[in-house]
Amino acid sequence: MALWQPAFSFIELANRTDRADELASLFQESVKRFGFDNMVIGALTNPKQYGSDDPALLNTFSEQWSEHYAKSDYYKIDPVVRNVATHTMPFLWSKMTLESRQQKVILQEAGEMGMTD
Repeated sequence: MALWQPAFSFIELANRTDRADELASLFQESVKRFGFDNMVIGALTNPKQYGSDDPALLNTFSEQWSEHYAKSDYYKIDPVVRNVATHTMPFLWSKMTLESRQQKVILQEAGEMGMTD
């Protein structure tokens, strides 16, 4: 199978639905083929433009981790979030430059929850 074939298969299936939950499920199935067990997808656009106060978000992490992450305001200093905002290519968490002890704590806690490279 050609490397690009899963992307085209996803696009073809995605064009057949107008339900966000179905689209999210299709995408998650597609990326699992490449070894990605968890993902977070957020829109980098103005949500009010689409009649919403909330940014689009797809999160497949555990509820326990998601609640801890939100309660701790980790999104403000998360090194993965910062890397995603400045890089277009995939990267390993273990290769990121960490700017603070708090960033090390975030990755350590994520690792304890089973999330690593």
